[in-house]
Amino acid sequence: MPQELSANTEAEILEECQNAISYRFTRTELLRAALTHTSGADTRLSSNERLEFLGDAVLGLVTVEQLYLRFPEYQEGDLTKIKSAVVSRRTCARIAKALNLGDYLFLGRGMHVPHDAAMPSNLLADGYESLLGAIFLDGGLESAREFILRYVGPEIADGLHLDRPVVLRTLQLSFNLIEPDWAKGKPLAWMSPEVMAKSQEVLFEYGGVKKKLPIEDYFTNQFVPTN
Repeated sequence: MPQELSANTEAEILEECQNAISYRFTRTELLRAALTHTSGADTRLSSNERLEFLGDAVLGLVTVEQLYLRFPEYQEGDLTKIKSAVVSRRTCARIAKALNLGDYLFLGRGMHVPHDAAMPSNLLADGYESLLGAIFLDGGLESAREFILRYVGPEIADGLHLDRPVVLRTLQLSFNLIEPDWAKGKPLAWMSPEVMAKSQEVLFEYGGVKKKLPIEDYFTNQFVPTN
């Protein structure tokens, strides 16, 4: 989006963006700041960098809160691995792309992206985190939490590819258990979808005993444990 815009055009862009993200700003100047890349700002302080800094922290807080509440059985190391996948720059860029956020970024002339070209993922990730910071300042933590979980909630499941019912079923079949104790068993490696797709096995542990399960068996529920 070029820097030189009329007031009417800018207002239209901000309105379209709010419709796209399904959030209405009380202070639209925050949205304008969140969408302003350094190349399109008069000064670096008027760009979205500070909001990006804030949004990154808000995203981390909301995500770790969810992980803490959803997975009370997991230790700090497990939660850290999950968080790393969920709040990665790749995830932020993917969400921004789903929101078409790149269509609303205010870029300088040198950063203009042709209409038919893909927006660089780093710009998308920056814009998404800046948007989170702006929503936090505009509506508070509850508004930011609601907005984040609308998209990050599914990312938690996608990033793990392992939810509680499937894990319990895995433990039941692979360890020959009638009613597995959730607290005693868990997958030993949390993987992103990309890593999962390249993996051959998933390592599980139950009561101190470890077993490797072929990845295709995991997804088809045809579990044949290997040593």
